[in-house]
Amino acid sequence: MGYEYPDVREAFWQLTEEPLTDANIAVTPYFHLTVDWTPPAVQLSLLTGVEGFLERVDRMGVDFYAEGEAAGQLADAFKVRVCGENLTVPGVGLLDVVVAETVPHDVPYPSDRINVSSAVYRVTTRPKF
Repeated sequence: MGYEYPDVREAFWQLTEEPLTDANIAVTPYFHLTVDWTPPAVQLSLLTGVEGFLERVDRMGVDFYAEGEAAGQLADAFKVRVCGENLTVPGVGLLDVVVAETVPHDVPYPSDRINVSSAVYRVTTRPKF
């Protein structure tokens, strides 16, 4: 018999829909960047996951695409928003613990105006009952 766990991809999607900085910069979330995407954008990728006796641990890749220094600023603001314990996301459930496995860092990207800041998060959840 399997358990139903909170959808970590959906939780991260919702957590990027609200402005992340004091400048109220709206970011468009994507699971897969489309050909017509516009910055600032964030790509969310479920990398791996493992289930234990009662808990599940997922690793989420989060890549912010934006002009200039905004990519790094958005990635840092997202890290502050999600890291910690007992984060409840409406309609999704409880994320018990969110830890940054890699802090936001610059990633080479072939553009003269777009920068990418990437991080990996480890998300621990328990089954929904």
